[in-house]
Amino acid sequence: MDLSIVNNDYYLSGMAALIGDVD
Repeated sequence: MDLSIVNNDYYLSGMAALIGDVD
């Protein structure tokens, strides 16, 4: 498993959560 991809997906998910929480 490529940790780089996993980390990126986790980061994007986190950003989406923040944006959704603000919005």
